[in-house]
Amino acid sequence: MIGLTYAFEVIPTYIHVSCLVSINMLAFVVCLLNESYNSKKFVQKKFSTRKSVNYSLTERYQIVENLKTAYLFKRGIISIIIFSVICGVFLVRMSSEEHDSSMNWILIGFNYAPILYGIGFPAAIFYYDQQFQKQLNCYLRMMFCISHRTTPLYEETEETSRKARLSRSLEAVKETDIYFNNLKGDWEKMAPKVKRKSEG
Repeated sequence: MIGLTYAFEVIPTYIHVSCLVSINMLAFVVCLLNESYNSKKFVQKKFSTRKSVNYSLTERYQIVENLKTAYLFKRGIISIIIFSVICGVFLVRMSSEEHDSSMNWILIGFNYAPILYGIGFPAAIFYYDQQFQKQLNCYLRMMFCISHRTTPLYEETEETSRKARLSRSLEAVKETDIYFNNLKGDWEKMAPKVKRKSEG
């Protein structure tokens, strides 16, 4: 830890800033390559005119999930790069020997930027990720909407057991239908966006 602190003191500030931005840019490029690869796969599967092209449900689901993740990570990495540049400017300004009123703004920026970033990035994820919205809403309902209903005790008979098995079977069918409908919706919703990118 002491050696790491010493290294940070010896190495000039602009090198730290350059490394920080470069690493984030590299992550951004990797994210773009991932998006491009999955977009090409999507176009091949969705818009191919050959009847011999087959794809499994698992493959189709994975491509859609990869694209959704790539879009989300791209926005996140861009915000991280902007945040890194702002912090880098603050660090360079603080390392200079001039101390005027701008130092107060720098300190305010350092104090409030992490708070705003910590709120803004989860808010962006909440806005773009429907699954995250559902999970968060479910979690909040569990926290604040505690149900006090109690299930009456009853003796299990063959009739109630048969009804319970039937109910579970219907629930499984219903969940399967919901799953495939959601998957079909994601697949259709992703098609225009990917097609525009492939034609551009």
